[in-house]
Amino acid sequence: MLQFQRNGGNKVWNMDKAFKDEQIWRDFIGGYYALVTEVDHYVGEILEALDKANMKEETIIIYTTDHGDFVGNHGMVEKAAAGHNVYEDILNIPLIIRIPEKTTNGKHTAELVTLVDIIPTLVDVLDLKVPVLKHNFEGRSLAKLLIENKPLNRDYIVSESWFQATVIGKDSKLGIMLENKVKPRQDYREYGDMYFDRNTDPLEIKNGIKEEKNQASILKLRNYYEEFNKKIPGIGKQETVQNKTKK
Repeated sequence: MLQFQRNGGNKVWNMDKAFKDEQIWRDFIGGYYALVTEVDHYVGEILEALDKANMKEETIIIYTTDHGDFVGNHGMVEKAAAGHNVYEDILNIPLIIRIPEKTTNGKHTAELVTLVDIIPTLVDVLDLKVPVLKHNFEGRSLAKLLIENKPLNRDYIVSESWFQATVIGKDSKLGIMLENKVKPRQDYREYGDMYFDRNTDPLEIKNGIKEEKNQASILKLRNYYEEFNKKIPGIGKQETVQNKTKK
């Protein structure tokens, strides 16, 4: 699927033309950086407005996004839709949190965290009462990490799309192709799964799924995914499939 898009299958992105003319890539990347600069500018405007309104010290600020962008890496642009959900370019997104008088300015962490951690973090920090829920929060509170610098001690996290799940460990990553129950015609399981060693192959250009030396690590990640499926009900995905079936 990714090769199909790179070879001109997506008429909007025109990546086949960019491979013939490097300047098109340069113009695209330059435009992307310009947009990043614009976003940074207006984030600054928002922070300045909070300051002028004397609200900065009573406002929790969270900066994040839903996915990354290839920006030319792997010969792709945007999130490349189908088959993208394994690469760091898409999965490794910004998450900046400021809790007035509690978080330390400028502190970075390499802990494994996900967007579903945000709600339990806010509930924890604000000491909110949680109503009786049909399903528990899927994430974990990051409060102790943010405020007390205590490690999460997570072995893995999981990112899922309709037809691809990626198990992200501390040193390795496994992308698993799944049955696509929402759009059955988009089924890429025949192309196989993907495994990357995050230490030796940070650019993720060598799929080590068939290498003997990786099999123990791959098995561990598959077991993590089984554990994840037992813990997390996946109600959103189930309800979407049910609604599609009814229509």
